[in-house]
Amino acid sequence: MYVDGTFLEQSGGKWFAEHGPWKARQVVNCIRKNQLQFDSVVDIGCGAGTVLSEMCKILGSKDIQYSGYDISPQAIRLSKQVESDQVKFFCGDFFKSDVEYCDLLLALDTFEHVPDYLDFLAKCQAAARYKIYIIPLDISIQSMILGGLIKMRKRHGHLHYFTAEAALETLQYTRS
Repeated sequence: MYVDGTFLEQSGGKWFAEHGPWKARQVVNCIRKNQLQFDSVVDIGCGAGTVLSEMCKILGSKDIQYSGYDISPQAIRLSKQVESDQVKFFCGDFFKSDVEYCDLLLALDTFEHVPDYLDFLAKCQAAARYKIYIIPLDISIQSMILGGLIKMRKRHGHLHYFTAEAALETLQYTRS
């Protein structure tokens, strides 16, 4: 669905780019709260690129290099619209790229889409000094009774579902 254009169509042709500014603010708040120092940022599953573009605007440092990776050619086409000298986007799997390590790795609404999410998180752990995740918490009584999990799978491609407790335990298990 991410490569054949289905997800782009289901997102109204925007790849949910409108969520980027909010996500960027959450990431920047986390960075500031934890006083993280970094020169390179990689966003795995960068989608339309708005998170990195907005982060670059908010943080304003010319010394930080931002790189976004997505397996979707449609997402990368959208992200190229916000590309700059500091913010670059690449179509492909970050873990198969020439980049072996970065200071800060972002996986925002990403690993619930990955078939082997434990392996993905273990690779994330080894790829960066700092990691920031945004994890949708899809499991609720309402979603289970009303069939919301299947709706999430069909609309957003979520393969895995988490509560806050399960998400934190998963990150602890993989030491991410």
